[in-house]
Amino acid sequence: MKLTLFLISTIGYISLIGSRLGVRFPTAQFLYVSLVVICLYAFGVFGFLQAGVIVITFGGLCAFYFNAINCVKRVCPFIRAEGNGDEFLFRNYSLMREVGSWLKVTCRLTWLRNHKFKNAGWNILYSIPFIILYNLISEDYLFTGWDEFSHWALSIKIIYESDSLYLNATPMMYKQYPPAQQLFQYYCLQFAGWSEKNVLFAQGMFLLSSLICVTGTLFKNTSFLAIVTFIASCVVLYYFGYDLDRKSTRLNSSHANI
Repeated sequence: MKLTLFLISTIGYISLIGSRLGVRFPTAQFLYVSLVVICLYAFGVFGFLQAGVIVITFGGLCAFYFNAINCVKRVCPFIRAEGNGDEFLFRNYSLMREVGSWLKVTCRLTWLRNHKFKNAGWNILYSIPFIILYNLISEDYLFTGWDEFSHWALSIKIIYESDSLYLNATPMMYKQYPPAQQLFQYYCLQFAGWSEKNVLFAQGMFLLSSLICVTGTLFKNTSFLAIVTFIASCVVLYYFGYDLDRKSTRLNSSHANI
């Protein structure tokens, strides 16, 4: 149930950002990740980190709802919105008019498929590296590397357990580093639950989201070539030492440069 809410909220935000700002999926999805981090940081500064998760999720659900309403208005000519669009009244057409209306719906859906949503199929293919990444991480994955114990894995554990940002008195190193990736991990863990596999996968989502945005800007439209470029860029991560075959994953400065 929680993962369903996470998915619906995510789709709502990405759809809203894409439609309102006029940007394509590669940019919209990264703006969504950035929005989550910024909003959670703002709530965390005032000590309401968990409330921030609720507000962000509710906002995404509302965005999904209104996007669905607008889509229905555009696609279905036999539905008339009353008031603020919360109520729909079906007109009392005869059988022939109902058939005609459904034909109009079919025509509009065809037009949308060939024009407005022609890149939707390609966007789904962006999920391939995410699925592969999740299956590559062992179920009993444990943090054992120095970088993990000294900062980033320790910091997300503290944030998750305390539901607050770490403070100056928190017993950990590098407290001056901004907790951007940790806040996104925290948001994901509120729906998936704590496990070191889920933490690492959330970090992978954060990293892959950046790669989608970077590679997506190289092409005017989402296409097969854009997808291949993104997948190829994932291989570059291994060149910089991002290796899930090891029992530790070190996110060093080389990753940050990507």
